[in-house]
Amino acid sequence: MTRNTFSPSPVCLSEACLPLNVLIAERHDSQRTALCQALRALGACVIYAASSGWDAYHILRGLDGLAEDGLGIGAVDVVICDLQLPEMDGVELIRQLAALPRKPVLLLSCSLPPRLMLAVREMMRQYQVPFGGLLDKPVRPEQLHRLLQEVVTDRARAGKPVNTYPSSAQPMFVSRPVLERALDSRAIEPWYQPKTDPLTGRPLGFEVLARWRHPEQGILPTACFLSGIELHGLMERMSAILLEQSLQLLGQLESQDTGLTLSFNLCWSQLADPALADRILHQTRAYRIEPERVVLEMTEWSVIQHMGPTLDNLIRLGMRGFQLSLDDFGAGYNALHLLAELPLDELKIDRSLVHRASCSETATQVLTAVQQLAHRIGLRTVAEGIERDEDYQLVRSLGCDEVQGHFIAPAMCETDFIDWLCCRQTRAGAC
Repeated sequence: MTRNTFSPSPVCLSEACLPLNVLIAERHDSQRTALCQALRALGACVIYAASSGWDAYHILRGLDGLAEDGLGIGAVDVVICDLQLPEMDGVELIRQLAALPRKPVLLLSCSLPPRLMLAVREMMRQYQVPFGGLLDKPVRPEQLHRLLQEVVTDRARAGKPVNTYPSSAQPMFVSRPVLERALDSRAIEPWYQPKTDPLTGRPLGFEVLARWRHPEQGILPTACFLSGIELHGLMERMSAILLEQSLQLLGQLESQDTGLTLSFNLCWSQLADPALADRILHQTRAYRIEPERVVLEMTEWSVIQHMGPTLDNLIRLGMRGFQLSLDDFGAGYNALHLLAELPLDELKIDRSLVHRASCSETATQVLTAVQQLAHRIGLRTVAEGIERDEDYQLVRSLGCDEVQGHFIAPAMCETDFIDWLCCRQTRAGAC
């Protein structure tokens, strides 16, 4: 098969301080030149420039083709994009980026009304095109450097290039026997992500997340194998194993008088099971854990699948003292009425709403309204997906009760979590 040859011409190859290949898609000559000069001064690896969306698209496609052919050409890591481009505007360019196997991080350099910008960011999220931030016009080198440094930091933290989605995060087809062996051998195990007080940093609890220690692919996140667990009817089995190990850990921590809570996710099939409440109560009693120390999380989608049986279980669990939490609030479409219908104790604000709020005044007002509404109806709030200091400072100023996210701490195996907890308590003089 013959491929059309394409040879993109970089504006600059520099001695890199920032190990990034950058494409500038900008219609104004002066802004394009200023960006090139700033990137050259910051030490970007390779800089490409395009004056139209069409030219930018062909550069990206051409570089992808050369990389696939093994010619040693690095794909673009970052695209600095003006949305009001000629020939192919920036919105269409974003749609084309979504189809590329190597998706670059997008920095937007434009002046649009806040509501339009919010819609653009939501479109990027739907297309899974990474958003890196907003750039002023004219360019401010210190702002550009900060945003690019964040891209480099994120890539180093993930241990992989930022312009690719890790294969381990993609759903896999896994046979039932393989999953059963993983469960029997405890290769699928609980990991723990802390929740802390945003004012003091004091640990308040932890959420249980499933991880698979795969013999060939390493640590796999839940998204990789959850569909197989559900398909083969192994959800209850996996949940029982994860909850048992998590309760055992909580029991050990209780002896140190930590006062931590354990947050555990329930799926729709569990919520529809009439035996759920009794089964969870039996497990907690086996480890002498007070129900008040256990927070049971559910999403809007899982609740509405079988509303009658779900309410049956939630009422019984609430009567026994378990705390009930509505997860991912702000990610769905009809969750507002559930606040009046479910016997909730906690509202977990979805990461998408938190991320938007730190960059959009409109989204900030929405987040403020959600926070105030929750407190007015007596619900504790947890802001999840805190990835940046801006997110942390915002939810702290709004009065969120708890925070959770990579900025605080990632999900950790039991040993690492205990070490992290001890270090936190040592700094606080409690250990």
